Amino acid sequence: MLLAAADYEHAVLVVIEDSAYAELVSVLDRNLPEASGFPAWINPGVFVMGRLMYGISAWEVRPVVAAEKLKQRGIPLFILHGGADETVAPSHAEMLHEANSEAAFWLAPGVGHVELYLHPEYAERLNVFLDGIESAGASEPEGVRASSLWEN
Repeated sequence: MLLAAADYEHAVLVVIEDSAYAELVSVLDRNLPEASGFPAWINPGVFVMGRLMYGISAWEVRPVVAAEKLKQRGIPLFILHGGADETVAPSHAEMLHEANSEAAFWLAPGVGHVELYLHPEYAERLNVFLDGIESAGASEPEGVRASSLWEN
């Protein structure tokens, strides 16, 4: 969801997305039956009730659209995903990268869901990405200082 939120927040300077989904429905289709104990054929009803009760449409939650918009806005994006992710299939990272071909991309073989921080190359790859942005002279949005984002 951070990726989708970055599409609307103009103070965002860069997005690093780890184990993200490209669209929500397929992730829920894959995981909801096991998590809930209900059969998969109930999923569409759950989606409809989510929309009726909370105003949230699972079909409209598509960070892949935000990835494309970030490309149009020139916001650097780093897509990281574990190749052995069983929660969010690695194909989601590939869809995000197709939508934003300028994004940095790392699909780490043998790594599970949200486990990249354990990988020995994790810190180095993040530093290389962030150093590349800094050396490219990424500009801050008008009225926003990067340092102000960390101040209390």
